[in-house]
Amino acid sequence: MTITENDGKHQLQPGDAACWPAGVPNAHTVSNESAQPCSYLIVGTRLTHDVCHYPDAGRTLHTEGSTAHGRQRGCRAGVRQRGLARLNTMRSLELKIPPLLLTAVFAALIASTSVLLPGLTVSWALQRTMALAFVVLGLAVLFGAALQFRLQRTTLDPRTPAKASRFVARGLFRFTRNPMYLGMALVLLGVAAWAAHLIGYLLVAVFCLYLTELQIKPEERALEQRFGQEYLAYKAGGAALDLISPCALRPA
Repeated sequence: MTITENDGKHQLQPGDAACWPAGVPNAHTVSNESAQPCSYLIVGTRLTHDVCHYPDAGRTLHTEGSTAHGRQRGCRAGVRQRGLARLNTMRSLELKIPPLLLTAVFAALIASTSVLLPGLTVSWALQRTMALAFVVLGLAVLFGAALQFRLQRTTLDPRTPAKASRFVARGLFRFTRNPMYLGMALVLLGVAAWAAHLIGYLLVAVFCLYLTELQIKPEERALEQRFGQEYLAYKAGGAALDLISPCALRPA
């Protein structure tokens, strides 16, 4: 059978094989070589989780393409179902909160740390000067990247990356795939330096982790599906700041 949906749980009977979606780069094939039916979940064009409804039945699921081969024998259904629930929870949060709104919320939290939690402040030479420098640099990177999007006439809405008419690989995007998010992180780093509170710096790290897992990775999956080999070649080319900027991490 042929699977055309981008998402969903599907069941294979013994000996069945399926592939999805036709004609798309990195499409995968899954086959059931066991004596019992088995279920699997696909998200986008990737096999992300197989669900064992038959804990005593040994079976093998194979995928062809970039997904690694996997083998399950005697898996525990409860553990697999809990893992699936966590996956569904994470996916329900993806691309939901506009990054600019998230930045504003974190900036307010960071700015209030010295008032709400006095006693954990830190200070260093030229602290206020560096704080202003981080904010100015972050805003310049953020709005410079946004201007490039406007000039290329592609969507600026980070919640709908699949609607992008093209991806930008020039200017700031030669150095990092995520200059707008890097700019937001620099602004928050400046706010944390101005507030001079340890919790503020921790909140910057939390912001970057959230943005990487629930914004950047889903965005790049959508762009891979939208632009195929062209975008994969851009990712493979690498960008220097992707290796060092906290919010420009390379998704796996």
